Amino acid sequence: MYEELLLDNDLPKIEIYNSKRKLVLLLLFSSVFIVISILSFMHSNSYKKILFVISLSFFLIHFLILIVKLLKLGKPIIVLDENGIMYNMLLKNKNIFVKWTDIREISFSKTFIYLYLKEEISLSINRKNPNEPIVFYMLGLKDPVTILAMITYYFEKSTGVV
Repeated sequence: MYEELLLDNDLPKIEIYNSKRKLVLLLLFSSVFIVISILSFMHSNSYKKILFVISLSFFLIHFLILIVKLLKLGKPIIVLDENGIMYNMLLKNKNIFVKWTDIREISFSKTFIYLYLKEEISLSINRKNPNEPIVFYMLGLKDPVTILAMITYYFEKSTGVV
């Protein structure tokens, strides 16, 4: 899908969205656990009700977060372009933009993207530890493997590593 965009030497703007299917499945599982918790609460002893209230509140919070994510599904989560990477924080309604030249290193895990910044940039001033990375959550993205390859390619191409 993105391969034909990268045939040119320039770096086009690419918007990456959350997977609607994954969010709907999580919402479905969360609602099932909410129903199970409510039914168990109604038919339990008094000392077990505390556990069911805790479980119910956990899944209700999870359910509400997923509803917010579904409502904001039209916004891209990650935007890549020749200048840098922008991450849209859905629950905080703010965007984090980092220039490629301000990034010292990028590393990945199964669920997170870690951007280690150079010391002299302004994003590290407001943080307690300037050496800790900016962390992007990527579990709900549509195709994480392709996205990791795209981020690596853009970073290497923009910083002159390639």
